[in-house]
Amino acid sequence: MVEVLESCFVVPSDETPKGRLWLSNLDQFDRGLFSGTVNFYKKTKATSFFSIEVLKASLAKALVLFYPLAGRCIVGSDGRLELDCNAKGCFFVRAQLDRTFDSINFQPSQELEELFIPSTQMAGSPFLLLMIQATYLKCGGVVLGFAVNHIITDAHSNFHFIRTWASITRGDLSSIVPPSFDQTPLRARSPPIVKFDHSPYKDNAASARSTPTDSTTTKLRLSKEQVSTLKIRCNRGKVTKISTFCSVASLLWKCYCYAQNLAPDKTGHLIFLVNIRSRLQPQLPQSHFGNAIVEASVQSKVSKITSSPLQAVAEIVQTAVDSVNDEYVRSLII
Repeated sequence: MVEVLESCFVVPSDETPKGRLWLSNLDQFDRGLFSGTVNFYKKTKATSFFSIEVLKASLAKALVLFYPLAGRCIVGSDGRLELDCNAKGCFFVRAQLDRTFDSINFQPSQELEELFIPSTQMAGSPFLLLMIQATYLKCGGVVLGFAVNHIITDAHSNFHFIRTWASITRGDLSSIVPPSFDQTPLRARSPPIVKFDHSPYKDNAASARSTPTDSTTTKLRLSKEQVSTLKIRCNRGKVTKISTFCSVASLLWKCYCYAQNLAPDKTGHLIFLVNIRSRLQPQLPQSHFGNAIVEASVQSKVSKITSSPLQAVAEIVQTAVDSVNDEYVRSLII
């Protein structure tokens, strides 16, 4: 069992902007959903390896740059979610566990989440935005678990924050890129113009009303050589480049249809996330902090997916990815 040694709120080390921060419609889709990540660090010879004092001090400095994470999520008078930038801090837990890395199964699982990520029941209302747990193992290693409210951030922004915190901890301030909180480019058009189906969002809304089913998460490891071979197969003789993602996704889609033994006349669906920062006109900066991802999908008859060459399936996926452009995103943000 994990033994909690300390729990506290870490607040920004300096004065930060106060007030309400408007959230775009993309931020409104995942109300109350927390995104969890777990990072493992083997012990090094450094005398200050994961010093708890250094960790909390550098976190307080990181929260000055990423000050909305130290605030709270509230419901505005118009029923929309917004951020109250009040500098009340993020929730921080220091814990220990009498286990070593050798005894831990690194496959994503409920056990890993329960051991190393703070319970989202602590979020309360108004909602906390960031919770962190530092767990010290018997072998000297450390596990950092993050629970970040999806209302405020996507994976791209999550890692921007983690990289910044790491840079401050190391004293490498030259590599830090300040985040941008300007949500103005993501305001809806008036009046809204819907030109696309956006079926993934309709499907998610329907599934949210149905009884949830069990699901399994796993990791499939592909070596650099395997990925390279896969891309060569998908790009042989092609003018339009097939990306790494589309090469791998098309292979997984074919394998899934085979493994599930789906009827040939059924329709197969592939749903994926697209980072839109470079797809809007004008582009968002890569430092844009918030939800700048959208769901997109592609569908085809199972018979076509299974019988077509991998390259042909990759072309279908690549076309769907390329279709996520400025107009597609503007059609979604209503």
